[in-house]
Amino acid sequence: IREVDLILHVVRCFDDVNIIREQGAIDPIQDYEIIINELMLKDLESIQKRQEKLNSQLKKQGLSPLEKKELTTEAELLTKLLGYIDAFDVNNIRKAVVECPVQTVPLLSAKNFMIIANISEEDIHNPQNNKYVQALENRFGKDRVVPVCVRTELELSQLQDAERQDFMDMLNIKESAL
Repeated sequence: IREVDLILHVVRCFDDVNIIREQGAIDPIQDYEIIINELMLKDLESIQKRQEKLNSQLKKQGLSPLEKKELTTEAELLTKLLGYIDAFDVNNIRKAVVECPVQTVPLLSAKNFMIIANISEEDIHNPQNNKYVQALENRFGKDRVVPVCVRTELELSQLQDAERQDFMDMLNIKESAL
């Protein structure tokens, strides 16, 4: 995951009594936050390891003023990032990484992301009427949320071209969400 440019968060945005959810009521925003918190915990490990290495590098003799300045700037960034992680403030983590003139360890929580809102088949034609999709779009913006009926996409992916087109015509779908 460290090597990817974009993380796709797939969250459930439909009610179905036949599908058990151990966390209680459907809440895609909470699901996203749980994932982000896990990513930040991994970032915490990475930052702490990098801080140890930076501290030993800063103690080395013979560093040029430019090298010392870059290492000091990175150390300051890491300290700031730790504060944001402690506050579970993912927005400031992303902002700090983008605005800093030096690079540091790649942070999972700072990666660009989109949210795949897994909707029901009933919501295919009007996903904006889905209360969960609305909540996600209100929180993250319409450009970050892609409503997809994963069940329908799975079925489409298993069909031959002619059958796929017939199925799409039957459902009045112009193109696959994928």
